[in-house]
Amino acid sequence: MNKKGFTLIELIGVIVILSILLLIIVPNITGSTQRGIEAATKQSEESAEMAAKLWGTEHLGSMPKNNGETKNVTIDTLVNDGYFDINKEGKLPNGKKLTGCVQIKNTTPSTATKKTYTYTYKASC
Repeated sequence: MNKKGFTLIELIGVIVILSILLLIIVPNITGSTQRGIEAATKQSEESAEMAAKLWGTEHLGSMPKNNGETKNVTIDTLVNDGYFDINKEGKLPNGKKLTGCVQIKNTTPSTATKKTYTYTYKASC
């Protein structure tokens, strides 16, 4: 007898193999995408900190004077003054809008002559 096609057992075997492959592949793709979004968001925040450093070099009179003092520079200020360029929608890769500020903190030791600062992105000010 000449058989054409597949038996039910063969079809079930193929479905089981494909299901196992999907169970392995889908979580890996989802995890990779999420890690990429988190990395891109972190990079945007670091770019905002760099923009605040540029802002600080041109606004020395506005910088914190004494050790421990802080100043917040909003993202809107950085964008409006041309120090930080974000996409048209102003959104991060995670879909959220980049808001908040960069906190500039004077960390100059009492014995130092040159002022030092730290720059930290804050989601809310």
